[in-house]
Amino acid sequence: MQIKNEKFFKTLPRLLIIIGIILRLSQYIYNRSLTEGEAPLAMNIIERSYQGLLRPLDYVQAAPIGFLYIEKLFVNIFGNNEYALRIFPLIAGILGIYIFYEVLKHINDTTITIFGLGFFVLNDHLIYFSSEVKPYSSDLLFSLLLVLLTLITIRENLKIPILILTGIIGAISIWFSFPAVFVFSGIGIVLLIYTIKNKNYNALIALTIIGAIWILSFILNYFICIRHYTAHKELVDFWQKDFIPFPPVSLKALYQIVYMLIRIFKNPGGFSIYDILLALLFFITGIYYLYQNKRTISLIFILPLIITFICSMFKLYPFEGRVILFIAPILAIFVGAGISLFYKVIKKDSRIIAMVLSLILFLQPTGTGFYHLIKPRAPEELKPVLEYLKKNKKDEDIVYVYYGAINAFKYYKNKFFNPDESFVLGIESRKDWSGYYQDIEKLKGNKRVWFIFSHIATHLGGNEEKVFLSYLNLIGSKIELFTTSGASAYLYDLSK
Repeated sequence: MQIKNEKFFKTLPRLLIIIGIILRLSQYIYNRSLTEGEAPLAMNIIERSYQGLLRPLDYVQAAPIGFLYIEKLFVNIFGNNEYALRIFPLIAGILGIYIFYEVLKHINDTTITIFGLGFFVLNDHLIYFSSEVKPYSSDLLFSLLLVLLTLITIRENLKIPILILTGIIGAISIWFSFPAVFVFSGIGIVLLIYTIKNKNYNALIALTIIGAIWILSFILNYFICIRHYTAHKELVDFWQKDFIPFPPVSLKALYQIVYMLIRIFKNPGGFSIYDILLALLFFITGIYYLYQNKRTISLIFILPLIITFICSMFKLYPFEGRVILFIAPILAIFVGAGISLFYKVIKKDSRIIAMVLSLILFLQPTGTGFYHLIKPRAPEELKPVLEYLKKNKKDEDIVYVYYGAINAFKYYKNKFFNPDESFVLGIESRKDWSGYYQDIEKLKGNKRVWFIFSHIATHLGGNEEKVFLSYLNLIGSKIELFTTSGASAYLYDLSK
């Protein structure tokens, strides 16, 4: 029986890795439409030369130079299409699974490895962003690579060649990932403490040189790339609500801090909203458990999270879902460690009860993962809408594009329509919906007007698509409609 259990626990991680790869490939192969978030970055990649990508990006976008160059390379090789644009995020997502598994093996605890790997491979956000034309998946990859190299460096007792390799990868990583600076800052502190504690002065000298190289690399990257975005008012304003309030001078600010900390278990943690408090309990337990038994390793995991939090307090980096996707492994490890401790305590009385209770947090991720295996996520399916429009649009028809869909529409426009065809691009008037009514008024008198919607604003409990339709139904008559996931087309007669 013991031998069978050992075989099972050796086989299960491999099975989880295969499941993780299948889930990510399924999302990629589905080839969903580019969203309003992806399309503007894709247009920068397609429209610019390699040298042009060194300049501040258009359409209020920001991305590391290394990521942009790899994306440009794949587009040059495979052409301008969604598959080419998503190859690098997919590769990063799949490699991330393997590297995370190698990271977990350094903890040397089978149950933590299984629980942590399970949360990682089934995390719906990690699956989705493995096919998103954004650097979030590669952020995760480089963060995990830095952590793994640090664990190897410590395991090999600070051997200079491995320490130098870690330093080189660290210096390169910030060109591919903005949050890599938080990770190598955290591991740098851990390596410094470990080196001093072990009185390894040769390693201390090497670490000092590596630290200087890291700083020089960051300064160079800052002046070439990062400074453009830190001074970009629209970008800073966009992320304003996602900075940690500091100083917390009111109860509202304190509530927001607590809310933002708990929110990370849902996104990017991947846990159900109903399981967040349980995940938080296991997370805190896991920190205690690992810190007591694997102090150095636990610091490698927890310090990047703390540094990211502090930087957000000083408005240097937003503390929000997708841009902190790289902390998902940290959450998986500590929640997995907490469940592992719980499992080991309970199984003394009943192994079955321990197993059943330990699997509660897996119900929602497993269900969601396999549901999206059958029906992959497709938040803004504008392509089918434009295909329908192309087939049904008459020469005299007017096409109005809702402002939220404009960037994605621009990306797809030449794929579906002639370059000389004209379209009406809508205005943004979120603070005063009467602006939309005035925009529509300009189209009155036309017998056939198409309205294209995607990426609908739903602020303050309202839905701007419904705002448009309610007014259109007052001044005209609907002829036909076509809807898909997150996108739609309506044809109205506004001649009366």
